[in-house]
Amino acid sequence: MSQPPVRVLFFIPALSGGGAERVLVTLLQRFDRSRIEAHLALADTSGPLTPEVPADVPVHDLKCGRARWAVFRLRGLLRSVKPRVCFSAFGYMNLLVMLAKPFLPGTVRFIGRETNIPSINNRETPFPKLLNFLYPRLYPRFDRIVCQSRDMQQDLVQSFRVPQDKTRLIHNPVDTERVQDMARAEPEIDLPGDAVTLLAAGKLKHQKGFDFLLQAFALLDDPRLHLTILGQGPERGALEVLARELGVADRVSLPGFVANPYAIMARSDCFVLSSRFEGFPNVLLEAGACGLPVAAFQCPGGIDEIITPGENGFMAAPQEPEDLARAITQTLAAKQDGKFSPESIRSSTEERFGVAAIVRQYEDLILGVAAEE
Repeated sequence: MSQPPVRVLFFIPALSGGGAERVLVTLLQRFDRSRIEAHLALADTSGPLTPEVPADVPVHDLKCGRARWAVFRLRGLLRSVKPRVCFSAFGYMNLLVMLAKPFLPGTVRFIGRETNIPSINNRETPFPKLLNFLYPRLYPRFDRIVCQSRDMQQDLVQSFRVPQDKTRLIHNPVDTERVQDMARAEPEIDLPGDAVTLLAAGKLKHQKGFDFLLQAFALLDDPRLHLTILGQGPERGALEVLARELGVADRVSLPGFVANPYAIMARSDCFVLSSRFEGFPNVLLEAGACGLPVAAFQCPGGIDEIITPGENGFMAAPQEPEDLARAITQTLAAKQDGKFSPESIRSSTEERFGVAAIVRQYEDLILGVAAEE
């Protein structure tokens, strides 16, 4: 007789448009229902990705004005839903869940998914010392922690004393079929006609290093080039000022949030990632699914697990605008010479990060943890 599916409660503050939220929605859409019975708990159900949750996944609205208070309502939800596994899918919420673990049902197994490189990301927060104190005391309470990259895994083990055997490396998935389908649509913004288009995307914040990108772009000093940066965030004004100071404002576009970036990726010449650090950048996988070569800083966050130099792009020394300009030039030259095959980039991306294989890894992890005493 076949075993019934394992009931799992996934817990995340909200389904906004970020990478962690997109990964979770992809998993919920693709889980084998004979293996996983998924439930979803949200502190706020108004996020733009909420409508993409499959109809057969119950959504539990915790109705919390602030996500941090949602953990106090988690206990009652766990008692009513009775999952075998609780999967916490967002960085700081993991700490709150483990802080509350002694008060939660003892029959539940807990899996956390880390979303960044903690020792670096903590410095970007208002309370770095508190977070550095809590991580080594709370994270080892998880039964397993999913790490998106080797850099992330090593950081948790070496910097925060998380036992190696409690970590599991699972790369982010990319739904290449969905991306390629959306890439065929008309772009939401006007693209420069005859220009060579460089594309970047992400929240306009310090971590993403768009200040470095503008410096690199100015160093290229090529009037044929146009840079488009998709996204919105607190540094928009500062970036506009910097573009004017560097004399490139007339060749830089900041159109804000775009619902379908893939239609723009498919019509660009090079994607550029200028981050100071990452967790595991979904946007590079999405660029690969569009057949777009990339130039990127080799920053912490699995960049070298995604980019194979000469096959799908080139890497630059972290936080070095001059070297990023070199990598962009190298990538554009290789593309012009026909050394990058869009079809080869797409097929390699599917082979390494395709959603079917990654979802299976998550299913196997969940079932393995659920079977433990």
